[in-house]
This record gives sequence, structure tokens and C-alpha cells, in this order.
Amino acid sequence: MEEIWQRILKHRGEVFHTKRGIPFTYSQHRDGNIYIDTVISLPLTFKLFEKALPQGRKPRLKDYNTFNISHIYAILNDVRIGAWENN
Repeated sequence: MEEIWQRILKHRGEVFHTKRGIPFTYSQHRDGNIYIDTVISLPLTFKLFEKALPQGRKPRLKDYNTFNISHIYAILNDVRIGAWENN
């Protein structure tokens, strides 16, 4: 997970897309978490990614048991991050 987290941090500020195609970016704050850069800044913690990662790639977002999965899924599923490339 640590290697994936470092790739996530490396790509902050770049555009990602949710499953529905909505673009977003994220940045890292002083607390170490990343936040979605929107009107309401949503925190995405290391622990949320750690919880989502072992669940693997699923066809429906509602099948995940993780807060704010649409953005987490988009980041983990992106080829730049490569978290689920073998799933």
C-alpha cells in the first residue's frame, strides 16, 4: 500500500475522472491526507485507500464498503496509479 500511496501523491494536481466521467484533481495538505479540489474539500486518507484496495475492482461502486468511493475508485483504477492492474 505504501508504494501505491507514493504514486497517488506523485500525481496530485493532475486530472482524474470518476466512473461517470466527472473530472477532478486533488492536493496534499499539511495533515498528510489528500483532498479533492472542489468547492467542498473532501479528505481522502491513507486508511480509506487501505480499506478500498483489498476489495479489488468491482463492477458497481455501491458494492464497496468505503466512504467517498467514487474518487478513491477513480484514483486506484487509473493506469498512472496501477493499483488494480492485475484484477
